[in-house]
Amino acid sequence: MGSMRVVVRLATNNFRRWLIEPRYWVSFLLAAFVVHGFSQGFVAFSQVVDVPVAPWTLPFLLGDLRVCMPLFFAVVLLFCDAPFIHDLTPYESIRAGKVRWLCGQLLYVLLATLVYVLFVTAVSVLTLVPHLGFTFEWGRILSTAALTTAGYNYIDVPVPYVVQASYTPACAMALSSGLFALEVALIGLAMFAVNLYSGRAAGIAMGLVASLAPQLFQFSGSGYWMYHFAPTAWSDLSILDTTGFSPYPTVSYALAVLIGACLVLAAASLFKARSLKIDVSKPL
Repeated sequence: MGSMRVVVRLATNNFRRWLIEPRYWVSFLLAAFVVHGFSQGFVAFSQVVDVPVAPWTLPFLLGDLRVCMPLFFAVVLLFCDAPFIHDLTPYESIRAGKVRWLCGQLLYVLLATLVYVLFVTAVSVLTLVPHLGFTFEWGRILSTAALTTAGYNYIDVPVPYVVQASYTPACAMALSSGLFALEVALIGLAMFAVNLYSGRAAGIAMGLVASLAPQLFQFSGSGYWMYHFAPTAWSDLSILDTTGFSPYPTVSYALAVLIGACLVLAAASLFKARSLKIDVSKPL
C-alpha cells in the first residue's frame, strides 16, 4: 500500500508542472480549437433547420483524419518530454527507487491520457451549446446528415450511416472515446519507451509517425488490409467490422492490439529501470 501511495504521488506531482509550463496549455488549446472548429458545421445546420443537435458528435469527429491528426499532434506535444525528467527527478528516484519512479511516470501517462480524452469529449458536447438538445437517440440532425445530403453544405465531417446502424449513441460514444484513449496512451507510452532507449528526438519522431500513419495509408492507396496495422485509425468506427464477415479489423482485434501494445511498451520501459541514468535537461 505504501509503494502504491508513492507511485500515485510521483504521478500526480507531474501535473503541477501544467501550471507553470505553457506547452501543456497549448496542447489543450489546440485540441479545443480543432474540435470546436469542426463542430460548427453541426451548429450551422441546426440553426438553419431550427432543430437541436444531439450530443453524440464525437464518433464522427474522430472518424475524420483532419480532426484526429492535430489531436494526435497535441498528444505529441503533451508527452514530448517523456520520461518527464526535471530538477527534482534525481531526488525522487533515489528516495522512491527507479522502479517505483518509472511506475509513477507510466501512471502519469495514463492519467494525463484520461484527462485529455475527457477534455476532448467535453469540448465536443459543450461547443454545441446553445443548440444542444439531449436525447438518447441519434437525433434528427445526425440522422438526416447520415441518410441525406441535406447537411452537406454545412457539416464538415462524414456522418456514416453504418455507425448509426451498428451502435446506439451511448455505445458509439463510449467505444470511440475508449479507442481514442487507447490510441493516445499508445502514443504516450511509445514515446516514453523510445525516449528511454534512444533519446528524446527519436520518441518525438515516433509520435509524429504514429499520428500521420492513417493519412499516409490513405494517400498511398493501400488496400483495406493496411488498416490492420494502423492503430491510430481505429477510433473511426466506420472502418471497424461488427459482423465478422468483412476484411476490416474487428472491434475486438482493435481493443486487443491496443491494450496489448500498451502493456508491452510499459513492460519494456520498466525493463530499462535498473540501467536508467537520470540526465536532467531543460524541459521542452
